Amino acid sequence: MGKWQRRSFLATGAVLSTGVGLASSGAGDADDGDDPSNVDGSLDAKLPDSTRQPNSDMNEDWASYRGDAGQTRCIADGHDFDGDALAPVWSVDHDGSVAVADDTVYTSTADGVVALDAEDGTLVWENTDVLAHDPAVAGGVVCLTTDEGVVALDRSDGAVRWEASFDPADSVTRHAVAYDAAFVVVDGTLYALEVDDGSIRWERESVALESPASPDGSFEFSRAPAAANGVVYAATQRTVLALEPQTGDEVWRKEEVYQDVESPIHANESAVVVDWWSDLEQGVHDPQTGEVRGLITSETDHEVSIGEDMYTTGDIFNLYGGSLEDCEHEWEVPCEYNAGQAVISGETVYVYFGRAEGDTGDYDQELAALDKDDGTEKWAISKDDAPIGYVRAISGDTLYVDHEGDLVAFREGAPDDGC
Repeated sequence: MGKWQRRSFLATGAVLSTGVGLASSGAGDADDGDDPSNVDGSLDAKLPDSTRQPNSDMNEDWASYRGDAGQTRCIADGHDFDGDALAPVWSVDHDGSVAVADDTVYTSTADGVVALDAEDGTLVWENTDVLAHDPAVAGGVVCLTTDEGVVALDRSDGAVRWEASFDPADSVTRHAVAYDAAFVVVDGTLYALEVDDGSIRWERESVALESPASPDGSFEFSRAPAAANGVVYAATQRTVLALEPQTGDEVWRKEEVYQDVESPIHANESAVVVDWWSDLEQGVHDPQTGEVRGLITSETDHEVSIGEDMYTTGDIFNLYGGSLEDCEHEWEVPCEYNAGQAVISGETVYVYFGRAEGDTGDYDQELAALDKDDGTEKWAISKDDAPIGYVRAISGDTLYVDHEGDLVAFREGAPDDGC
């Protein structure tokens, strides 16, 4: 693999933000006189529509912190890496998830938010006035979640474009950036914030049950939303919904799903996956109708990754892969409750396995490439041989991992002298 070294980006000349723009606190007009067809097609078209992309102007593998606005951690036509040729090319301090767009890497640190040149990891800009995480790129800004809401930084210099701040005591979920808006749940209310200025496009405080078999009552929103198929997927404790992104109107709803957890929703053109029953099961919904197709058993708080036809999940002792059609596990890899969130790229699942305890795992601190159809190993790299760790992102021919607090970029055919 060759030797490697960490590059510090404590450099002079960084562009720091000094101003904060506050978002409007009033409810936004759903129309505002603009042509609504700017959201990937005419709103007269029937929704959900798998041809309508959340960010049609973004042609990126990993423009958001979980890969895309659907929170899938999947790249359908992603690069197929050769483990024997992979080597680290640069490394920097970091403290959070990653987004990559236009050859720029966006991530957070203990001191703020940074943008890095994807080629060599050099600092493009740094904003130490903002503590935020989970970057998602849209248009000219990168949106991040803060403890009080959402902030949008200018992609060119890191200056604050706007900040939507709520009560610091309120809970804030991760956000989904799509259809020119940032969708986020704050203290049980789902907000659609305009990407341009942070003003409120619409908000929904709760969902009243309609089923005669259900007790009367309303339930607040409870988890991070996802966007796909021209709609926003959201959930309360008792309802999963598809919402029209410009107005917040319901496209469909599925009631009586009994969710007690706060894991994010995962959605693509094949399925909408929502955790049920305290993470014991994950409901697989038809993205067009909301009907329940089946349940994926997991038994632990282990977020899924979903591809065009398959999923990965895990429990205390195994990483599983299975079909989204019948929701059954088709393969398993033994592990000790420590498999990092997998990424599905092309025909391969990339996943980091932490330390194995006893004989319960096939891997011990190794980054593995598994065949997505049967879970067989293509290759594995040990932590003893390279600075590997949990997969943060895959973009083009670069694989980004977290290694003991460093963000390390790997590519094939790197020089033997490392970084």
